Amino acid sequence: MRIQPKSTLIAAVLVMALVLAALPLAGTASAQTVLTGSARPGYNVNVRSGPGEAFAIIGRLTGGQAVAFIGRNADSQWLQLQAEGVPQWVNVGFLIINGDVNSLPVTSAQAGNQPVLTGVIGNAYVINVRTGPGIGYASIGRMVQGETVQLVGRSANSQWVRLAGADSRWIGSGFVTSLNGFIGGLPVTDALPPAATGLQTNIANAYVLNVRSGPGPNFPEVRRVTLGDQVTLIARNADGSWVKLAAGDSEWINSYYTTISGSGAILGLPIVAFTTNPAPGRPVTAPGSPRVHIVQAGETLFSIATRYGTNVYALAAANGIPNVNFIYTGQQIIIP
Repeated sequence: MRIQPKSTLIAAVLVMALVLAALPLAGTASAQTVLTGSARPGYNVNVRSGPGEAFAIIGRLTGGQAVAFIGRNADSQWLQLQAEGVPQWVNVGFLIINGDVNSLPVTSAQAGNQPVLTGVIGNAYVINVRTGPGIGYASIGRMVQGETVQLVGRSANSQWVRLAGADSRWIGSGFVTSLNGFIGGLPVTDALPPAATGLQTNIANAYVLNVRSGPGPNFPEVRRVTLGDQVTLIARNADGSWVKLAAGDSEWINSYYTTISGSGAILGLPIVAFTTNPAPGRPVTAPGSPRVHIVQAGETLFSIATRYGTNVYALAAANGIPNVNFIYTGQQIIIP
């Protein structure tokens, strides 16, 4: 048997070591993006189990406390802390961050990581459960005072909340008490189309009323209705000042001239975004509709209010926002 020289063996061992060092270890993940930062001085910041105020508070950061972040939600308004055990999330508005939060991976879509609020039926002995967020939707059951509910979604104006379950079941948020969080922290959930019957009402406050082709007085008149006539409403403009009739392709009336004027029922109708040309060559947003601002990433209600020369409380009241510190990217904000 031929014996290898000692120097040759040593060289072979070194080459093999270099090759093995270049190979990735089995089960080793790629480098994880981590940003550092701290809680803003002067604040005790809530740490929650998920990216939103509907999630449970599981701890607090003290002002100036150093932390590290490993993830974010889709609109970068909430960051996930680097921590063992259950996920821990903090609102970005209360943080000082060293780096670009958008460089973090989106980690909020984890299985089971959905906000759920619990509460109790109150303020009424019996309430209707409906297929969508408004009294124009069909009633499919009832709940009684004292029943416990789990909430997983809300309407855009937070006046209706969706019950947990695979089907579409909604109740008025004003009938839910003893909540363990904020309704504004729930996601805005799509609803089924309203019942084909729509919202029934009668013409009031006018002997003769013009029906127009769009939601505003500058749209052409298509016909007239008279005092006491029954009509069916199937949609509204953004602020509910004009409502669409079930009859015809595009028939609208001013909601003031209905027997349900001023009630929350109209706000339960779906919104029809309506931009058209009432006069040739003069494109305008339908008269009677308010200005609408679409929230961009990083904007706050305060910055939007400053931009339009108003204040956060006027915006919150006009949009049914229960928490002035919580808005989300893509949300439509009516400017009063």
